[in-house]
Amino acid sequence: MHITGDPAILVTGGAGYIGSHVVLALRDRGYRVVVIDDLSTGFRSHVPVDVPFYEGDIADRALLDKIVAGEPVKGSCISRGRSSLGSLSNNH
Repeated sequence: MHITGDPAILVTGGAGYIGSHVVLALRDRGYRVVVIDDLSTGFRSHVPVDVPFYEGDIADRALLDKIVAGEPVKGSCISRGRSSLGSLSNNH
């Protein structure tokens, strides 16, 4: 089991449906996880309370610099998607 201070996996979109499952799967395998999500389609409550959470956009370079400066990130997992079919074109 990894401990605090070990390198972490940064999960973008980790408060969404898919991202939150990725967070849980990584934790179940012993990885330390850090989450960034803008909460546009996700919910803070989907992220376990003991997982470091940063609310914001991955395009915010200052926020990413802050995260990397404070967390020993060794990799990332990008989970970005929309669960709503309303955004899909209706062309057949």
